[in-house]
Amino acid sequence: MIALFGVTAGMGSTYFTGQFYVMIFMQQVAKIDLQTSYGLMAIGLVIGAPAFIFFGWLSDRIGRKWLMMTGLVLSALCYRPMFSSLLEAANPQLVAATRSAPVTVHADTTSKACQFGLAAALLSSHGDHSKPCVQAKKLLIGSGVNFSYASPIDGHAVSMTVNGRTIAGYDAAAYRKALADAGYPAKADPAKVSSAYIVFLLVVMTVIVAMVYGPVASFLVEVFPANIRYTALSFPYHIGAGIFGGFLPFFATYLSLAVGDVFAGLWYPVVICTVVAVIGSIVLPNRPSIEADH
Repeated sequence: MIALFGVTAGMGSTYFTGQFYVMIFMQQVAKIDLQTSYGLMAIGLVIGAPAFIFFGWLSDRIGRKWLMMTGLVLSALCYRPMFSSLLEAANPQLVAATRSAPVTVHADTTSKACQFGLAAALLSSHGDHSKPCVQAKKLLIGSGVNFSYASPIDGHAVSMTVNGRTIAGYDAAAYRKALADAGYPAKADPAKVSSAYIVFLLVVMTVIVAMVYGPVASFLVEVFPANIRYTALSFPYHIGAGIFGGFLPFFATYLSLAVGDVFAGLWYPVVICTVVAVIGSIVLPNRPSIEADH
C-alpha cells in the first residue's frame, strides 16, 4: 500500500508540475501575459494529449511499471533544465539582468523578523506575510528575481542591493525602480517570446506526464480485486493527486522564498519523483495480478 501511495504521489507531483505549476511559472516568474500563456499552454496540450492514449495502449502490451518509472525519472532529471529553458525562451531580458546585475538581500535569515514558515505558505492571513523582510522576498520572487543573502545592514531587518545600489529597509516602489534601472523587466516583451520553443517544452512536459498518468489508472485497477477496488484505488489516488499534487504551489512558494531562487520550488517534485522511482522500481509488479476477478 505504501508503494501505491508513492506511485500516486509521484503521479500527482509530475502532473501538477507539468500541467499546472508551469502555468503559474509562465505568468508569475516569466511574466508572460495571461492570454499568451493560456494560448501557449492550450496548443501544447492539444499536441501532447494523444500521448496519454499512446502510453495507455503501450502499457497494455509491455506492462505498466517501467513506463511509469521512466516517466518519474525523466521528471526528476528534466524539470529543472526545462523550466530554466522555458524562462530563457519566455523572458530573455530577465535572464540577462539576473546574470549581469545579481540581487543581494541583506537580512538575518535566522531571526524571527525574516522568518517565513510553511504555515505562512499555506495561509495568506498568516502574520509572517506582514514582515518587511518577507514582503521584500515576496516582491523579488514574485518579480521572477533570484537573490542571494548577505549580512543585515545595522538598524534594518532587510535591505536590497542591485547593480551597486543599496536600498535600506523595505520600500516596494524603491525596490521596483532599482530593479527597473538595473534592467529587470516588469513583464516579458512579446516580441522576444520564443513561442515555438515554449510550445515544444510544454509538449515534452505533457509527454512525460502521460508516461505516468496514462498507465496509472489501469495499474491501480489491476492491483485490487473487484469487491474492494473502488475504495482501495480511490484512497491512494486522491491522496497522491489531491495532497501531494495540490500542495505543490505552496511548497514551491515556501522553498523559493527560503532559498531566494525562483527554481527552488522544483525540488519538491524532483525529490518525490526520485524517491518514488527508486522504491517503485524495487517493489512494484510490472503487471499486477487480477486473478481475484476470475
